[in-house]
Amino acid sequence: MVRLYNLMETNNCKELGLSVEGMPTQPPHPCGAPLLENMEGRTGSYFPPYFQGGVDAQRTGWLRSAPGINTRCAGFTLLELIATMLILSVLAVTVSMRWGATDATIPYQADLLARNIRHTQMLAMTWGQSLHINGAGAGYTVTCVTGTPTPPCNLSPVTDPATGSAFSMTLSSNVAVSATSVDIDSLGRPLSAGALLTTAGVFTLSGAGQTWSVTVAPVTGFVSVTSP
Repeated sequence: MVRLYNLMETNNCKELGLSVEGMPTQPPHPCGAPLLENMEGRTGSYFPPYFQGGVDAQRTGWLRSAPGINTRCAGFTLLELIATMLILSVLAVTVSMRWGATDATIPYQADLLARNIRHTQMLAMTWGQSLHINGAGAGYTVTCVTGTPTPPCNLSPVTDPATGSAFSMTLSSNVAVSATSVDIDSLGRPLSAGALLTTAGVFTLSGAGQTWSVTVAPVTGFVSVTSP
């Protein structure tokens, strides 16, 4: 005689119409699936008619349709894995186009110019000197408005303490910057000819059919990047 168990709880067995008398204590199946045990020497039926067949029923999948019985292990289906990989691929491509750009793209070089302008503002306030940012064609440089025989204004361009080399950037991949210049005073404010800017200073980068703008706001000196 074959007897069917559900070892999760006694109440579950009762709901399934199974006998719980004399049920031996065994560790639960790792998937929560019902266990079948050979009950030699027992008489009577211990399971409903649709369970007849015992081990053969479990092998052929008849038990899967039984109410209240879980025969599936937890995990992911192939469809779920494919959907997850597709979503991650789309996100990776989107991020790489904007933030994972190499130094050969206009978006990257526009962001770099904006960061360098902010860096120049910090240097001007740290050194107590007015600095000049000059964009011209293939690149841009940072110099002191007034040269002095002592550092940092004894060299032109000035030496960038972050890199230890001249503060001069060359654009790549035929990207060009408009002929624009902005002075930064010792308070980090943008100037033009010694006076505070009344209109925004705009550096325009163009190439590969795209045009990006790096804008320095008047008075505040806030720097922003504008995409096409």
